[in-house]
Amino acid sequence: MRNKLLLILLAVIVIVVSGLAIYQFKFKHSIEDDLNKLRSMKSYSTDVSYTFKNYRTEFKEEGKQYYNEKYGMKLNVGDKEQIYKEDKIFIRYPKDNKSYEVSPDYDNFYRYTFVNELNKFLVPGENTKYKYDTHEGKKCIVVEFENLNGNENMSKEILFVDASKLVPLEINIFNKKGDDKVTVYFKNFSTSGTVQKEIFD
Repeated sequence: MRNKLLLILLAVIVIVVSGLAIYQFKFKHSIEDDLNKLRSMKSYSTDVSYTFKNYRTEFKEEGKQYYNEKYGMKLNVGDKEQIYKEDKIFIRYPKDNKSYEVSPDYDNFYRYTFVNELNKFLVPGENTKYKYDTHEGKKCIVVEFENLNGNENMSKEILFVDASKLVPLEINIFNKKGDDKVTVYFKNFSTSGTVQKEIFD
């Protein structure tokens, strides 16, 4: 009788432990898991808006970002297109039929608003902090990091990621003095399908 009770108790323990393990595997995940999924995006497109702030006024730019890990990045903003391929940036003005090529040093701002460019900062480290929090009524992953691109107006960035959809919502950019200089908003962020090569030609 005692042996049967021990066997039953052992079976119950095994079932409970197995159930907890299955739950942990299927339903529970860490913030690191979520950030790894964000880093693993192969391509995406999104509408984007930039609000620039100074002491007297604000001005906005509207645009669209494209990214494909094979073909590069592209930003359409105003009447200008910027295409980032390897170590070159191609600037185009389609309406004026003008284009030229510049070095990567030309842009130390827009490229750091592409999510794939932020991947290097989405890892734990001395200059990176992250947590789950609520932002404008949504559960978000909040990532705060120092942007070490040499631009004093981008000394710190705070990235808000929708925790359920794992898409970026907003970036707040601060200068070396801690002043809020730029807010970047993402809308209609999509990773479904593939951003085609023709977009970058």
